[in-house]
Amino acid sequence: MPWEQPVDVELYGVGKYRVVPDTQTATKCLVNDWPKDAHGPEYEEALQACLADMEGLPNTARESFVKAAEAAGLTIRPNQWN
Repeated sequence: MPWEQPVDVELYGVGKYRVVPDTQTATKCLVNDWPKDAHGPEYEEALQACLADMEGLPNTARESFVKAAEAAGLTIRPNQWN
């Protein structure tokens, strides 16, 4: 599902941001690109929220994704989409 505001997360190194505009992209980032040492409870919560959203269930995929990024120590660029 598309999000009202994308999340820019510094996922591939310093200054290398990935724009995450929707649940499908967030799920791909979590499964394929997430730091392996950052698969804690926040990661699991975000992954479950994204999977639930793709199945049409009520969720908080964007909020969970942001929380997991913060827990992993990833930088989120301030919102530039307003």
